[in-house]
Amino acid sequence: MKLHVIAIGSTGDVAPFTGLGVRLRDAGHDVTVATHALHERLIRDAGLGFSLVAGDPRDVSNTDEGREWQSNGQGAGGLFKFLKLMQDEVRLYNAGIEEAMLRAETDLFILSGTSINGYHVAESLGVPSICTTLVPTLPAADFPPPLMSAKSLGRPLNKAASWAMTVGFSRMLGKPTNELRTRLGLPPVTATGLLREWKRKDWPVLHGVSPLVVPRSREWRPGMQVTGYWWPERPSGWAPPPDLLDFLAAGPPPVLVSFGSNMPKNADNLSEVVATALRTAGVRGIVQAGWAGLEALDDDVLSIGNVPYDWLFPQLAAAVHHGGAGTAAALLRAGVPSVPVPAIVDQAFWSERLRLLGVSPGPIPADELDAENLAAALRVVLEDGRYRARALDVAEQVRAEDGAGVVLRVVEDVLGVAAG
Repeated sequence: MKLHVIAIGSTGDVAPFTGLGVRLRDAGHDVTVATHALHERLIRDAGLGFSLVAGDPRDVSNTDEGREWQSNGQGAGGLFKFLKLMQDEVRLYNAGIEEAMLRAETDLFILSGTSINGYHVAESLGVPSICTTLVPTLPAADFPPPLMSAKSLGRPLNKAASWAMTVGFSRMLGKPTNELRTRLGLPPVTATGLLREWKRKDWPVLHGVSPLVVPRSREWRPGMQVTGYWWPERPSGWAPPPDLLDFLAAGPPPVLVSFGSNMPKNADNLSEVVATALRTAGVRGIVQAGWAGLEALDDDVLSIGNVPYDWLFPQLAAAVHHGGAGTAAALLRAGVPSVPVPAIVDQAFWSERLRLLGVSPGPIPADELDAENLAAALRVVLEDGRYRARALDVAEQVRAEDGAGVVLRVVEDVLGVAAG
């Protein structure tokens, strides 16, 4: 059967769909991933079909307003700053998703959480769809809303905050959503009305996260599952750069520092902060340039570009990272303790999950980061063996899960129903 995955956003938003797509392809399906030009090589290197979605996720981040938000973008205030920034971008993304889906020949649309407005296009075409999301954003009392809060507020307040977030999304982004529905010849809809519709249809919503990290909410309807992670596919023909191999062989396991797709306003100073912290802690380091453009400033620090995490992470002593869902997942899989430095949206949530699991001493908020507190955190995570021991225990459990296999079963069930 023909399957079209629609996935927009940063590399972390898109990369897990390469592994999921390969699993579906290996089961005999024809898989195309529609995403930004930025990710075309990522998709094609996995041996999957590529379809273009207009827009570049770096555009908002690379503005003064975007950098300001990324320097202090946590909590409810940070979320609504983000939504305000994204209003015009949502229209662009909606148009790109619409165009990609209207030209697709497919039996099923698999929509990422960032591409959920594709639901309306699928509805207009009469083609079945499912949601495959990396972040649990639908209302629940069991945990705080990931885009608003890191720590649990208690069941009643968790649920109230989740609904507040849902209503906030609807008010901020409802207009561009209903503009899309109007173009498609569909009636307008509210967020609460849409949730009722999904419940009535038992629309599948699959969460690509380990139930060890975020257990399934007891309040969710049957069609909502926590499947386990979907792992990015290693690019075909990839080989480690010689300088990276030489660096790893030249001394003890290093600490990785990577802030992923974050582009804070103090990006120019980050490299110096990192170099000083590594030097003070007395450890070798690898810095991943990322969107912030981190650089290696000392002889015992190496700068790298994109490297498959499943290859690199098992060779690390620890990691300093932005708390992105994909990076956190890869560290759990590798059994590596870490120090998160969250800045925006769901990063504080995943950072707190790592602390609760016992694989991190806790996060350093990005707007509080300096060389002194980073060096102190590195000493703790490296010298207290409990973090490494717990990380290895968690890794064993996470690696035993088969998240992509759960998605495959749901896909084939939906296709079977659709085929009659």
